[in-house]
Amino acid sequence: MGNLLDRLRYGWVIDFFDVRCINWPIFNIADSAISLGIVLLVCYFIKSWRAEQQTRKHELVASAAA
Repeated sequence: MGNLLDRLRYGWVIDFFDVRCINWPIFNIADSAISLGIVLLVCYFIKSWRAEQQTRKHELVASAAA
């Protein structure tokens, strides 16, 4: 929504960082935050899935031993 308002008001989006002192690409903070959030969620789901698999494995071994 903020990007749309910027485009309508100014003709461009103003939430970019452009570092001119070094040759660094221009990037959008909001898009970077979304991408980082997605990566963190994927890592969280993979870790949760592995922990659940380990728990099930230990439960099966415990029930077989009983």
